[in-house]
Amino acid sequence: MHDPLVTLVIIGLFIGLPIYYMVWASGWPTLQDIYKIKTLDGLISGGSYRLVYCRSRWIWLLIALEIYPTGLWLRNSFPLNIFMPSVLIPWEGLTLAQSRAWIFSGTRLQVSGWPYSIEILGRAGRAVREKVTSL
Repeated sequence: MHDPLVTLVIIGLFIGLPIYYMVWASGWPTLQDIYKIKTLDGLISGGSYRLVYCRSRWIWLLIALEIYPTGLWLRNSFPLNIFMPSVLIPWEGLTLAQSRAWIFSGTRLQVSGWPYSIEILGRAGRAVREKVTSL
């Protein structure tokens, strides 16, 4: 018979350590410190994308993405959204770093004040690239 406390600790380690690694490896806490959302009240989305693959620092994340007039809104999928809150990056803080058109179409963006880039795949990446180049 196992002790319930030992079982809870083991389950916590198996769930907690991978989540901790993903938060650290993505660099999201630094991005969140720079571009924390104050409010989205009154903003109307110009494009909404769910289940988008996004590379942040060293790992790929599954995110939701909204294109607002003021900036790019990014939110991680569950359960990472509990530990990695949404960010709103103003369009002035994004520059097109590199686009790749082979195998998967993606858009790489350099975020001002953050040492890493974000790569967004698919239609969402193309929509963000169009918005950034039109500014």
